[in-house]
Amino acid sequence: MNRYQEKIQSGDVADIVGDRAHPTLGQLWQSRHESVDLIVDRALPYNLSTLVVYFAARMGITPNTVSFASGASAFMAFMFGLLLPASQPLMPIVLIYLVSQLAYVLDCADGQLARATGTASKYGDFLDKSVDIAAFTLIFGGYFGFLYRHLSATGNVAGAESWLLLGFLFLMARTSRFAIWQRIQIEVGEKETKSADKDGPIVLVLKNFMDMQVSLLGLLLYPFAPTLCFLVFAAQAALMAAVYVRYFVRAKKLYGA
Repeated sequence: MNRYQEKIQSGDVADIVGDRAHPTLGQLWQSRHESVDLIVDRALPYNLSTLVVYFAARMGITPNTVSFASGASAFMAFMFGLLLPASQPLMPIVLIYLVSQLAYVLDCADGQLARATGTASKYGDFLDKSVDIAAFTLIFGGYFGFLYRHLSATGNVAGAESWLLLGFLFLMARTSRFAIWQRIQIEVGEKETKSADKDGPIVLVLKNFMDMQVSLLGLLLYPFAPTLCFLVFAAQAALMAAVYVRYFVRAKKLYGA
């Protein structure tokens, strides 16, 4: 039973506007970009997640269940990277991308579902953030592992080692930046998030470039433009590492150290 249904049974409906347990598709579509600032996220995953939210609400599926489904999809992408035949990269990478994109769409959907049905909770937010860290580690760990297997199978040992090193640096930068950003948000609340309103166009472009959605689309580049694919992930890793260091400088000011 969700929070909306509990309020109905208890008669406490003063703060409920409309049928929050069963929002219409039109209502969900209008609010799909709520608190979403990045253009790359608005373009694809948050549009697709609207359908997930609509049917999940109709079926009584909880946001936490959607979070777990996101993690399960990421684990499937990881297993694809380890187990799919590595002689030819196209079809395995397409499958890794599709399952990874599903994981990300579900990740976008859990928060939307919680807001739409009035079931948001601190535990749900904690679960969402925890699954996020595990999910992108699984997704890209499996992807870089697949490239290592593929290049090793084709005799390109130097290329395999280069991609393995890049994968390690990329995951370290993304995980560290995400973790420290979450820590600052916990410490300073809305102050850190509102600072984005003061960002100039260059900063906004860089934020969009290092977004998870760009990384996922980068998965598809390797079969067609492997050098460009390498450069995209290398640039993202360098940018996220720079942001990681920048957060230490910002934290020093925020904490008055």
